[in-house]
Amino acid sequence: MSFVILPGRVHGVCGGVARAVAIARQEAARHGGLVYSIGQVVHNPLLMEELSRQGLQVVAEASQAPDGSVVLLRAHGSTTAERLSLVERGCILVDTTCKNLLPAHRLVDKAFAEGGVVIICGDGDHVECQALKDNRDRVVVVTDPSQLPSDLCADTRPVTVLCQSSTPPAAFDAFLERLRPALDPACRVTVRRSVCPPVMSRHEALQELLPRVDAVMVVGGRHSANSRGLYETARRKVPAWYVTGPGDIDPAWLADVSVLGLMGGASTPDEALNRVTARLRELGGMPAAQD
Repeated sequence: MSFVILPGRVHGVCGGVARAVAIARQEAARHGGLVYSIGQVVHNPLLMEELSRQGLQVVAEASQAPDGSVVLLRAHGSTTAERLSLVERGCILVDTTCKNLLPAHRLVDKAFAEGGVVIICGDGDHVECQALKDNRDRVVVVTDPSQLPSDLCADTRPVTVLCQSSTPPAAFDAFLERLRPALDPACRVTVRRSVCPPVMSRHEALQELLPRVDAVMVVGGRHSANSRGLYETARRKVPAWYVTGPGDIDPAWLADVSVLGLMGGASTPDEALNRVTARLRELGGMPAAQD
């Protein structure tokens, strides 16, 4: 079995992930490792394992961080309730929220303050969407317009629409097509394409890759929404597999593959891609010739 490994032109962690990891390293070193985060700072197992070795401790909820401890606010954002509960217990907050998410937060805050309705295309269980919603009743997170409450669909207040930063561009376009008929014709709708630039660049790289390959392998953490979005987009066109590391690869997948595209999400470090590439080479993969 032999095949060519063709990587996407964009790889490595994005600036927001790199910044969050750098802050976590710095704070762990400064405080002797006694630093906590509410959930994963970034959604990649290799990076989180490294930070854990340096002393970062992950807790599921704000209430589990000890009083007075140093707490990292994850790159995906945090809710007002989380921050207030930590401050009330004397915790020192270190914000690693990605700067690419701040325009979306300002947009939601402004639309809500002006009395409008905000619709977010995204996963309501994802921490980014929970932070954007921030427990506000006129901010709604859905994956499909059919999930919108009937009273909202009949509402004539201005509607602002945006998406989770990791949403595949084509998926947001499809969402918008279904949304307009679901809303009252009299309401004014403002759309903001809030897919973050690093996610967009990876989807553009994937689109360039797809015509040149027989299959695609996407490397990412199990909780990485942007990596999962790449996989979902790829598998609509060619056979595709999602792996977190070399141990997930089934050699049988590659039996009929001549050219394999390889992509990593915005939170996938080069080390993770290199490990997967090494395993693919053991299975007969050859690096693509340089143009």
